[in-house]
Amino acid sequence: MPRHQTLRVVVEWSWDLLDPGERALAARLAVFAGGATLEAAERVCEGDLDVLGRLVRWACEAAETDLALRLVGGLGWYWWLSGHRLEGAQRSAEALTLAGDDADPARLALAHAVHGIRSAGGEGNLGQAGRSLAVTVRYARDLHGAAQHPLVAIAVPIMSMFSGLQEEAESQLEPLLGHPDGWVAASARIFRAHLYFNAGRSEEGEADLLLALDEFRTVGDRWGWETA
Repeated sequence: MPRHQTLRVVVEWSWDLLDPGERALAARLAVFAGGATLEAAERVCEGDLDVLGRLVRWACEAAETDLALRLVGGLGWYWWLSGHRLEGAQRSAEALTLAGDDADPARLALAHAVHGIRSAGGEGNLGQAGRSLAVTVRYARDLHGAAQHPLVAIAVPIMSMFSGLQEEAESQLEPLLGHPDGWVAASARIFRAHLYFNAGRSEEGEADLLLALDEFRTVGDRWGWETA
């Protein structure tokens, strides 16, 4: 085909398929030679990251499994903070349908964690959330000893909380209070505070929130400050 005769023509043909917003995003991302963190991309793209949701869909349509899972993993918390929780649930579901069980376990664990949390927060689908988080837990156990993404680390107690297993969730949160990742430790305190408040243990809940506030300030997470 003519469009496949040279690399330049291939790139130009692909570029012509993009809408103006997608071209603006691609041009801004071009400053990164070897990839970028989500935080760096947010600063450069100035709000154009919504386009990345469409890139997840494109990756799925092109059967680019690894790329789709990496995008879902990188966008998971952004979808939550920006209020795009329903989109996050839908895009992550598409990526997981493509991947099945034949992908990197660490990426699958994170993508299922993203899908589980977004399904609960975006669609209110607690059944689907529980199923995805259960898969995350299974992969997390297989990856025991390996470095885990923060969302994967807190998946086990979140699943227990969604399932109404309050005592079990409390026991699972306990070891996370000393987690080496300060964000995980602070998040564990917030979740435990919710359990305490639900059980009428207000003083213990307030104590956990104060400690969580200090820990979120240490790691510089403004969402955590406001939540605590």
